[in-house]
Amino acid sequence: MKINTFFVPLILLGTLLFSCNNNPKPTQEVKEEEMVKEKVCSYSYDHATTNVHFMAYKLKNKAEVHGDFDSIVVGSTAQSASSIKELLESMTFEIFVAGVNTKDAARDEKIKKFFFGVMNNTAILSGSITAVNGTNEKGTVTAQLKMNDQENAVNFDYTMEEGNVLKLKSSINILDWQGDEALKSLHEKCKERHTDPDGTAKIWEDVGLIVKTTLKKECD
Repeated sequence: MKINTFFVPLILLGTLLFSCNNNPKPTQEVKEEEMVKEKVCSYSYDHATTNVHFMAYKLKNKAEVHGDFDSIVVGSTAQSASSIKELLESMTFEIFVAGVNTKDAARDEKIKKFFFGVMNNTAILSGSITAVNGTNEKGTVTAQLKMNDQENAVNFDYTMEEGNVLKLKSSINILDWQGDEALKSLHEKCKERHTDPDGTAKIWEDVGLIVKTTLKKECD
């Protein structure tokens, strides 16, 4: 029997399409060794890198007076933690007011004697971190701060900067710790430096706080 040559190409084409359509589909499974492994890191505290900085204000234009607390103790139950949150949550602190350093020895003595010295039981500012919310890059911290026999919450914003530098920033109002008498006392002793050319003398109740520390970071 003679096959019509017109149908031969059609038969060949159909066979080719059928064989292509029946090829097995490539597998969707990704081999374990081809998966990108996420880094697992741990963080630890390095006390030698820690700095507690404050900014007080004077005069009508709110001129800044900068200083540091050179003597501090930080405690932690976590020697190493898998996140910034976990590391900070276990921390306590003590700040010794004798370590006030504004790069002006005479002013330092006045701050110690006529400001902190007027307060009750304030040779040491103490407290602990009670809450942390955020990531390893940024977030918020709540700390309890005891001063003048008063204890209040202080809210910090934190950011992780280049070089694993953790920066916490906040502002407090001294009046929240019933520090009005201490402010008046310091103001009287430093009135000359707190007076504008028009005779207006001003000391501000708010104080800025910046804490910086370089964390040790190790990754698998």
